[in-house]
Amino acid sequence: MLEIKSEELRLEVRINNKKKTFVQSKIPMKRALEYTEGEIDLFKTAVEEGRPGATEAELLDFRVGFVAKLFDDDDVTKELLLEELDTNEQKAIVAIINGRVLGNEPNDEGINEDPKD
Repeated sequence: MLEIKSEELRLEVRINNKKKTFVQSKIPMKRALEYTEGEIDLFKTAVEEGRPGATEAELLDFRVGFVAKLFDDDDVTKELLLEELDTNEQKAIVAIINGRVLGNEPNDEGINEDPKD
C-alpha cells in the first residue's frame, strides 16, 4: 500500500513474506524539476517518433520509477512497486506526484488530478 500520511510517504509491502514499511518525509525541491524534465523528455521522444504524445504505458512506467526514486532506501525500486502495488494504487502515484512533488492542491474530492490532463 502506498499513501501520503501527515506529509510523509508511506509504503507497505511484503518482501520474502515479511511486511516491511518504508517512510520518506523529505522530498527535495529538485525532484519537482526532475519530474517535469522527465515527462517533457517522454513527450519530446514521442513527437520525434511521429506520435502526438507519450502513451499511458510510458507515463505509468516513468511515474512508478520516479516515485520509487523518492525513497532514500535502496530497497524501494520500480520493480518492487510494479510487483507489490495494486492497480488501484495508480491514483496514489498520481496524487504523490501532483501533490507532494509538484505542490498542486487536491481537487474537491481530495484526489489530485492527473498532471498530464
